[in-house]
Amino acid sequence: MTGQGGHGAMPHAVKDAIPAAVSITQAFQTIVSRNHNSVEDLVISVTQIHAGTIDNVINDDAFVGGTVRTFNSHVQDMVERRMSEICAGHAASFGVDVRCIYTRGYPATINSAPETAFASKVLPVLWR
Repeated sequence: MTGQGGHGAMPHAVKDAIPAAVSITQAFQTIVSRNHNSVEDLVISVTQIHAGTIDNVINDDAFVGGTVRTFNSHVQDMVERRMSEICAGHAASFGVDVRCIYTRGYPATINSAPETAFASKVLPVLWR
């Protein structure tokens, strides 16, 4: 998020990115509970919020980062779309600019049934 910072004694004269970052973070949590079928796995974890370096200065920008974990590409598509919509809507409501970067990493490892059954039989033998 990018706003327009300023002195902490004049918050009315700034476009504060920090409340926008907090609001977006809270809204991301509703994706799991309100936009997603609960029988499919989905975890959204906001693991970073960075902003500011000085106590009496409202910073120009804020950063929110984290991870999305799911086994299904259609769930990834939905989460990416909803995160972009949430970022755009909240940024507009706070008068800040936002850049939503959604990077897909490696797909989840899903073991096939035959290999899982084999490993289940062999593993106890190996750990005796």
